Amino acid sequence: MRIPAELLILLDAQITHERTNAAIYAQMASFLDARSLVYLAKYMQSQAKGEQFHADKLVNYLSDRDDYATFGNIPAPELSPTISAAEYFTVALSVERSTTYGVVELYRVARAMDPQTEVFLHWYLIEQVEEENVVGEICDRFLRSANLGDEWMDNFVRENFDRLTGK
Repeated sequence: MRIPAELLILLDAQITHERTNAAIYAQMASFLDARSLVYLAKYMQSQAKGEQFHADKLVNYLSDRDDYATFGNIPAPELSPTISAAEYFTVALSVERSTTYGVVELYRVARAMDPQTEVFLHWYLIEQVEEENVVGEICDRFLRSANLGDEWMDNFVRENFDRLTGK
């Protein structure tokens, strides 16, 4: 059975959102790497890959349901290379909160229209709780360690990389 048209439009929008998020995280990784904040950059690159994985998982789901994705345009990230590392993580938290909002809306519509998609989206809801929690923790660490500098945070991420990235 095919996915209802209204739900398919929302799924397509979420795929585009995830692909846009991947570009945002990749851009932040590049800016951080240019400052030799290697582990902060590595974390952002891991997030970029995670966002692309989410998009791919949604595309594969559509294919499994005998449907296809219609990709929207991905705008260039509007980020400055000169903002602080802490500000990049504030952007990341905003990105994750926006994603959560979209997933919850998608789930609400799926619940009313398509039980298969509703069940499929359970992983995504749980994933977003984890994503917001980890990025929120890093933002809190930046706030509490403001006087220690970005290098201290880079070292913190290095020491906790596997836990922070779920590896």
